[in-house]
This record gives sequence, structure tokens and C-alpha cells, in this order.
Amino acid sequence: MERIVVDNTVCSGCRACELACVAYHEGGFGRALARIKVTKLETAGLDLPAVCRRCRRPSCAAACPTAALTRDNEAGLIRLDAAECIGCGACADACPFGMVTMHPDSGLPLICDLCDGSPACVKRCATGAIRFRDEDAGPRARREALARRKLEEGPPRGVKPAGRAWASGCATGSSSVLASTAGVTPHAAPGPHSAATPDTATPAATLDTATEGRQA
Repeated sequence: MERIVVDNTVCSGCRACELACVAYHEGGFGRALARIKVTKLETAGLDLPAVCRRCRRPSCAAACPTAALTRDNEAGLIRLDAAECIGCGACADACPFGMVTMHPDSGLPLICDLCDGSPACVKRCATGAIRFRDEDAGPRARREALARRKLEEGPPRGVKPAGRAWASGCATGSSSVLASTAGVTPHAAPGPHSAATPDTATPAATLDTATEGRQA
């Protein structure tokens, strides 16, 4: 599932994304009715673009008394049924991120709809601060990079790699990797013909004899 991903470290604060959003939805010029919001932090010298989080359990939809807002699980969007909306603004009050505002003329909530799958804000971003991509791409890339680095580094010093277990463990997060990273050589489970491990526990009779000796 694709979503809008923001990198505020390269945002120039040009606000072209807000203008593109309004032009697409309203057919006019301005920023007040944009579904994407750019906030400037003067003290830090940063411009922070904010977009709808497309929550899995959207509080905006839960707060709607007429069920005018519903979550489209397939597209990951909040859908608005304008005919059912009464313009009460409960959705705007419920959004914890402040990403729902009310249209001053129609009284309908302004919620990102991804411009039918081709976000205008992403197209107009000159620095690549706003991108439209698979929401799992970032975490998946980090996992793959970590696995590759572990394979290149090999097992920690003093740890004997157990055949292919090291490579497979790095990719799958198996117990062999967990044991190796803790400085313990992973051991294979005993087979049907493996010799039993002798019991090294001190017999109870020995303990009793030692205790009687100390008491005497």
C-alpha cells in the first residue's frame, strides 16, 4: 500500500505542495484550504510538512455521529460521504494530529484523498521532501541492509559459525543469530543417535553428608 512519506530535512518551505493541493481540489489559488500543512519552526530553522496519517483506527471516523467518514481498508483512505455529513466538526476536533479542517463554504471536512492515487503535492515538490511510495519500503530496506551488513561482518570473534546457520539466521532472525550475537556458539539439537549429556548435578546424598559434617 502506497502512502505519502515526508523527509523534512530537505524541505525548503516553498509551500508549493499546499498550492498544488488547493489547485487540484478547489481549482483556485491559495493555501488555506490545503489538505497538506507546512509548519515553520523559526527557532530551529525547519519547515515541517504534515499529511494525513491514514490511521488504522481513525478517530475522525469514530467521532462522526452520522458515519459520513469511513476507512477504505483496501486503499488506506478515509472516505467522505458528503450527503451524510452534517458539518458538525467533530472529526476535526477528534484528529490528534490536526490534519482535519472544515471548508468555510461547504462545511465539509478537508481530508487528504491522495488525489485519486496521484498526489498533486508530490508532483510539485522540487526537493523530494514529499514522496509517494510503498509504506513498507523504508523498514524493509533497513532490514535488508542490516542483514547484508551482518553477512559481510561474519560472526563475532570467538564464535564458531555453524555451517549455513549464520547466513540463514541473519536473514530470518533465527535463534542461531541471537545466540551468536550474545557470544555463544549455537548448537544443533541432539539427533536420535546423539549421546545423552551426563547429569552433573551433585547427588542429594552427598549434600546430606556434607551438611551433617558441618553440624558436627
